[in-house]
Amino acid sequence: MLSSITVTSSGGTIDLGQTQQFSAQGYDQFGNAYDATYTWDTTGGSISSTGLFTGSLEGTHTITATHGSISGNADITVVGNNNPTGINLPGIVQVEDYNEGGEGVGYHDLDTGNTGGAYKNDDVDIEVTGDASGGYNIGWIGAGEWLEYTVNSTTTSGKFDIDFRVASPSGNGSFHLELDGVSITDQTSVPVTGGWQNYQTVTITNVPVSNGLHQLRVVFDASGLNLNFVEFREVTTGDNTDTCSGTATNGQYSYAISSDIKNPTITFIPEITGMGNGVCILYYGVSATGPYPGHSVTPNVAHQINASNGEKVHFYYTYSLPTGGENNTAGNPHNFIVGSCNNIKSFDFQNNRNKSSEVFVYPNPIIDKAHIQLPSRQHYHAYKVLDVSGRVILNQSISKDTLVIDIDLSQQETGLYFLKLYSNSNNHSLKLLKK
Repeated sequence: MLSSITVTSSGGTIDLGQTQQFSAQGYDQFGNAYDATYTWDTTGGSISSTGLFTGSLEGTHTITATHGSISGNADITVVGNNNPTGINLPGIVQVEDYNEGGEGVGYHDLDTGNTGGAYKNDDVDIEVTGDASGGYNIGWIGAGEWLEYTVNSTTTSGKFDIDFRVASPSGNGSFHLELDGVSITDQTSVPVTGGWQNYQTVTITNVPVSNGLHQLRVVFDASGLNLNFVEFREVTTGDNTDTCSGTATNGQYSYAISSDIKNPTITFIPEITGMGNGVCILYYGVSATGPYPGHSVTPNVAHQINASNGEKVHFYYTYSLPTGGENNTAGNPHNFIVGSCNNIKSFDFQNNRNKSSEVFVYPNPIIDKAHIQLPSRQHYHAYKVLDVSGRVILNQSISKDTLVIDIDLSQQETGLYFLKLYSNSNNHSLKLLKK
């Protein structure tokens, strides 16, 4: 008669996603071996009818073998994951390298099998990518699916500009990021790229990620996209390295910075008619603290500054008001790095979680016309296009409920331009490059 069951395995600890074979041996009341069939159970993870345990959940779990009313058990500890040190940030997350552990741990997928048939043998759909970078992309994406990664952030600023390499023939797809179970970006729409293997980059800026290990999850809110990789680029505190234009915190003027690394210029652009007509003085220097010498400038006319490629320039203005008196922005100065305005992105996406502001420009660079896709949750009532000297070449109003505007630059010379969008709550600036 069966009196006891002993459960054994070759080890007591495995990594997350790994397997361990358990065996059971029965004994009668005299200690003699007793052959029997067993039912297997576990308090965490999963175990097959033959005793093969899969560690899909971290922690210590009890494995139980049962025959009739007699049972025996053993413990196993599941630790870490396939990448315990994490994918280093800044860096590139290759989306096919999600955490091991299977469904509900490393990924959630709505159908069974790998439709693309590449790289892995699980339920995530992976194919060889047609993107210039090579490798693999995730495809056949369904709404509600997700992929999870262990990442290790090591930054000074704690903020990243995040590039998503996406393709979509229809532009219906969308996604967002979660960190340790909390959303860190808004739902982001994917533009029309022209095909499933025609990739473009969508960028979300100034996303906070604290230092240390985190669980990063890419959540797909709507189907209709392929994803190749996600790149995290650290934002250096105080450096407007991707911004060639900006607006004063009081909204009274904007500024434009040229891409010239030998003869850089700054242009004062009034947001109110007559601003700076009487007095307009630019104060600038390359030291972190002033005082800086003043230079008389003319609104909407580029002023050449004395600074070299790679130097960080700090500046502010004193300017006259059309109603009388003067303002000074020394308390909220601006800065940029000479040469940084040569960095042109295919898309500039200004992430603002409070205002849900999403703006896409395509194509960029531009041949003749640019299409500006506006957010549905914020109304921009006007836009301007300026050249690098600050000259306004287009100034148009935007009708309510307009979601796409077309900008014709066919009569303009090749080079860098600035698009400024205006709303009652905030302004938005983007770079346009005409080829």
